[in-house]
Amino acid sequence: MQQSSFKHIFLVTSDANWKQVEDKLGNMQVLFVPALPLEFIEQKNRKEVMNGQLKQLLPLLTAVWQKNP
Repeated sequence: MQQSSFKHIFLVTSDANWKQVEDKLGNMQVLFVPALPLEFIEQKNRKEVMNGQLKQLLPLLTAVWQKNP
């Protein structure tokens, strides 16, 4: 992927260990998202919880794109 024409490569993971090697990944950025045990969240609340995580990711993605379009 690094040799392709993509300007931005984001790796989304729930494994915090990836943050430790992010500086060795070249132009790729690691976005850590904590794992959600959805089986313990009521069906009616799952979408709200996931939307909350997405609202945290969107500003990070947008900032990178605006900084280096």
